[in-house]
Amino acid sequence: KHLCFIFGIVPTVCNRYINKMMIRVVRFLKNHEDSEIRYPNEDEMRSFALLVQSREPRVDDVIGFIDGLSIPIQCSDSQSEQNACYNGYHSDTMCNNVFLFYPTGIIGAACI
Repeated sequence: KHLCFIFGIVPTVCNRYINKMMIRVVRFLKNHEDSEIRYPNEDEMRSFALLVQSREPRVDDVIGFIDGLSIPIQCSDSQSEQNACYNGYHSDTMCNNVFLFYPTGIIGAACI
């Protein structure tokens, strides 16, 4: 909706460009080593814990932080799909995402 106003295009055209862009981004990131999400080894965990503890001395043995994001999505015609995506807290149909961030700014894990 907002992108349509910004670029002065109708929603159909905007949606077409977003879909094309998403396909290209996924294709690029699928084979790019910097986009790989992996769990750290023991040495990395120690260094992450030290980074966190140097910033917050009372926090011990923490290697990252978890944050979530709920994105509103269009309602589905399918009743079962609608029920799976409905969020009672927001009273809307949502896509929930959870990310694990390491203190270096890297995303360590994601549930999308």
